[in-house]
Amino acid sequence: MKIGAGSNQDKPRTPDEFERQTADDGYLVTDKNFQYFSSRVQHWSRIYGLQRWEIHTHKGGTHNLEAMGATGYDVAAMRADIYLALKFDNLTEPTDSLFDHIAHHEILEILLAPLREFCCSNSLSRHVKEANHSIIQTLVNKHEAENQTSP
Repeated sequence: MKIGAGSNQDKPRTPDEFERQTADDGYLVTDKNFQYFSSRVQHWSRIYGLQRWEIHTHKGGTHNLEAMGATGYDVAAMRADIYLALKFDNLTEPTDSLFDHIAHHEILEILLAPLREFCCSNSLSRHVKEANHSIIQTLVNKHEAENQTSP
C-alpha cells in the first residue's frame, strides 16, 4: 500500500464508493484508530506551523485503492482534507506507529502544497510531483530513524 497518493488534482471518493471497491480481506480501520490518526494530524500540523490552514480528517474516501492516506487541498483558501483508508490489506496491520507515519506524511503534503501547486503549472509537473513525494518520504524516514535511536 502507498502512503500519500493525494494531490490537488485527485478527487476523493465517498466512503460508500470506497467500500464497494474493496471486497478483499484485510484490516478494517476502527473509530479508535481514526481518532488516534486525527490526533496525530493535529500534532504534526502544530509541529510544522500549519495552524493557519483549515485541516479536516476523514475516514475513507481515498482516491487510490492502494493508498493508506490521501490529501486534497486548496492552497488559496488554505484548506485541506486528509483521508484515511477504511481498510488495509492483509500485509498492513494498523498500528499507532503506522497511523502516525501516515499523518506525518499527509501533513508534509500540505506543507509542500504551495510549492507543488506553483511548480505543477508547467510541463515539469510529473517530475515535480515525484520529487515532492521523495522529499516527503525522506523527511518522514529521517524522523522515524531518529526516534528508533533515541533512548
